[in-house]
Amino acid sequence: TLYDLIEAGFVIKVKSENFEKLERFRLLFVIHLRNRLSFEHIRILTDDVSTEISNKAYPLINELENLLRRYISKFFTQKIGLDWWQKAVPDKVIDKTKMRTGNENVFSNIVQTDLTLIDFDDLGEIIYKHKLGFNRPQNLADSLSQVNTIQELEKLKADLDSNYNRFFKENFKDKGFDKKWKQLFKIRNKVAHNNLFVIDDLNNTVSLHDELKEIILNAESKIDEFKFSVEEQVAI
Repeated sequence: TLYDLIEAGFVIKVKSENFEKLERFRLLFVIHLRNRLSFEHIRILTDDVSTEISNKAYPLINELENLLRRYISKFFTQKIGLDWWQKAVPDKVIDKTKMRTGNENVFSNIVQTDLTLIDFDDLGEIIYKHKLGFNRPQNLADSLSQVNTIQELEKLKADLDSNYNRFFKENFKDKGFDKKWKQLFKIRNKVAHNNLFVIDDLNNTVSLHDELKEIILNAESKIDEFKFSVEEQVAI
């Protein structure tokens, strides 16, 4: 090179018909190059093992993302109304989707495509950070500023612990949805950025997929059972 004095350089290609053996070998091999042979600069140019793992993980992640979009659309439309987008989604998420309205210009001229423009992590936050009427910090701040008595404070606490919020707690939070979704989000980012993978990434994806799918489908099956209390209907 122009600036570095290099004694020698090697391009090493490793092939195998046995996926499991190759998956285990490649990490041990680069460790050997680094620690035993003292290679100072190692780059992986092509890793078909990571590509294979990524290609298997993506459809599982994609299925869950679509399942959660379907659930959110069904629940909020049936229980809040056609204007649920403004009532239930935080401003920061709405602002993000407005910046992406040009991403799809075929179906968006005919149907609502707002949910398809939400980031994976924001999609999960609609579930595990959402409280109806308090989806914006200012809403909660306004409500707190109007509290003057113990009775009013108890009323606010009751609003936060409404049938609606309990439904999400029992069907999502209590089942560890937020933790599992965040774990999958990390893997999803690796897929999106074509990172290197090990087989544990795929095993974790399969496990998280099965657990999250069960949570979402179970909650979806209970949509019709959910009813707002009279107090909630009046408040909304």
